[in-house]
Amino acid sequence: MRRHRNRRGESRTRQLLNKSVNRWMEPLDSRVLMTGSVFATTLHDLNGNGVKDPEETALQGWTVFVDYNRNGALNAGEPSGTTDIDGEVFITDVPSGTWDIVEVLQPGWAPSPGTDNVIRDQVRDNEETEVLYLNVPAANGSIQGTVWNDINGDGVRQPTDPGLASWTVFLDANNDGDPNPGEVTAITNASGFYTMPNLPTGEYRVREVLPGDWDVTIGYDNGVQVNVNPGAPTTVDFGNFNTGTLGGIAGVVWNDINADGFRSAADNGLADWTVFIDSNANSVLDLGELSAVTDPLGGFTFTSVIAGTYRVVEVLQAGWNTSPGFPAVRNITVVGDNTSNVQFAVFTPTLGSISGAVWNDSDGNGIRNGEPGIPGWTIFIDSDSDAILDAGENSAVTDASGNYTLANVGIGGNLVREIPAVGWNPTAPATAQQLVNVPNGTNVAGINFGNQQRTNGAISGVAYADRDEDHVRDAGENGLAGITVYIDANNNNSLDAGEQSAVTSADLFYTPAVDEAGTYSFTHLTAGDYVIREILPPVLSATLETDRRKLITLVPGEDRTGVDFANRYREIEVRGVKYDDTNGNHQRDAGEPGIAGVTIYLDTDRDNILDATEPRTVTAADGSYGFTNNLVPASYIVREILPWGWTQQYPQTTGGILWPTGTSNAPIGNVSPTLIQQSLTQGQTFTQTVSLTLPTTGAITNKADVFLLFDDTGSFTANSPIVRAAF
Repeated sequence: MRRHRNRRGESRTRQLLNKSVNRWMEPLDSRVLMTGSVFATTLHDLNGNGVKDPEETALQGWTVFVDYNRNGALNAGEPSGTTDIDGEVFITDVPSGTWDIVEVLQPGWAPSPGTDNVIRDQVRDNEETEVLYLNVPAANGSIQGTVWNDINGDGVRQPTDPGLASWTVFLDANNDGDPNPGEVTAITNASGFYTMPNLPTGEYRVREVLPGDWDVTIGYDNGVQVNVNPGAPTTVDFGNFNTGTLGGIAGVVWNDINADGFRSAADNGLADWTVFIDSNANSVLDLGELSAVTDPLGGFTFTSVIAGTYRVVEVLQAGWNTSPGFPAVRNITVVGDNTSNVQFAVFTPTLGSISGAVWNDSDGNGIRNGEPGIPGWTIFIDSDSDAILDAGENSAVTDASGNYTLANVGIGGNLVREIPAVGWNPTAPATAQQLVNVPNGTNVAGINFGNQQRTNGAISGVAYADRDEDHVRDAGENGLAGITVYIDANNNNSLDAGEQSAVTSADLFYTPAVDEAGTYSFTHLTAGDYVIREILPPVLSATLETDRRKLITLVPGEDRTGVDFANRYREIEVRGVKYDDTNGNHQRDAGEPGIAGVTIYLDTDRDNILDATEPRTVTAADGSYGFTNNLVPASYIVREILPWGWTQQYPQTTGGILWPTGTSNAPIGNVSPTLIQQSLTQGQTFTQTVSLTLPTTGAITNKADVFLLFDDTGSFTANSPIVRAAF
């Protein structure tokens, strides 16, 4: 609490303070110093609530001072006072300014919660600044800790470093190094723990009583000065080691012949190998470091070793490697007077081998019961684990009995695989691979592979439109659905009763990620020779005869894929016949003869005139004609040069346009709709009404039969059909 009040008539003058004491202001010569006063009250906060209540008592004899330099201590020249019976003190002649006003806490006391014994406030000229201090008795603290045995003397407590029971710890009040009557002491329990409870706040020196042959370890002191804070424990631990016992390090260096990390009867000790204690951890035998040379049995010993952890190193000789689990550098702990043992295993690298057999597991049970070996199979070490025999990878081929040997195999783990022949399934193991550990210079035998031959095979492929006629299915060359493929068992180029057949699939709508169009398959086939043929519709008549037949030889259980048919669409054709409609019924009846020698042409510019560049032909003896040379998908007008003496009965649309397309269309003769496009599945039908706008001259007295063929996409487009007309 603080308050300022004016004290009338209390203006005073004051001499300048000595500059060495009063560094808070410059010398003022003869000026009048402006001052105020501090009125402080110190109370016992009985309920510890940090608030001044009526029943709380005064604290007499407490010092309060103005801390000019804010160092927390009462210095010469700083105004101060002592509280009276009412706990009040009045400090006058305090220069105007902002100061720290400090209550000096007496031992065993602390500021009440939420308050402080230092109050920073402003002192004004001719005014009294009031401050209030609330205090409570400080709770006692404690000292506790553990006394422990630093076995290796490294100053760090390891899980193996035990506590020391029945050791004495005391507070050395007179700092003479010995426990005296009246000084607080404690005895460690079975875990080495001690505690000194209910200590007033303050400074204490804590010591332990060291028995003979014991000393404090690295980083510890037997005289620790600590502060005890109110209500909190202070921890002081003591680490010690026994100086009166010496242990040792002994071991052996031995030849791990097969580099398996296990010492067998054949693994002899190695004489004349150097082992040393690497005190500076640089892995080099330096001057002054302890070393030993192995005896004829490979043994070595370091004696008189103080308890602790040591870096023991073997000097690896040329041409030798360390064995698995036996590094050349070992950290060894010596406990008390015990001798610690260490072994160094080394070997000279020597390549090994792997051998075994590949056998016919005819019953598929994974166990070889007198079943024969399989010759001619490849076994290899898959160094890069890619399941492929790469150049440089160690491999072998089984002999007539199915046996193999992989020579010059490196030490350690090797992934051994077999390459099963077509039509065989691995059974033992089913993965067709084994991880084999090869010890140094050792042959690992019995790495066998069982396999069972499948009894049925399959042939599958796709029929597709080979647009560029290169016999390779390129991107965009679609599969062809609805084509019959069959096994021509008697090779008579005909699908006979009893012969297996299949129809190439359409692309299934419920498998959008897979294009099944044009695919077929034959399954459950025995080993043997097969002739596979296809039956093509006329639109694929350009497919080469050699491409319509596949000769396949299946071995037992083989799945032969990629038996594909590269099909070609026939060229675009316009064909018809010129005949004598003797009865004038606009139909060719039996006995109505063809007319030979009549010129038929394609009126490409649709001007009803045979131009020099327009395709033409002459009807044969039976009146037939055809246009087959390099026609592209388009609309064509077919016309005739009417012979003298003849009248064209059919058709009569000589001045019209049958099917307009392109930019040369006349304003009459239009078709509505101009485009008909529909995708059809097998067996589906589609009907569309078409409206023709005919010329203003002429009349239709005959009709033209127009055949529209589906294009190779399976869709029908009215403005780009393949047209066949008969006249």
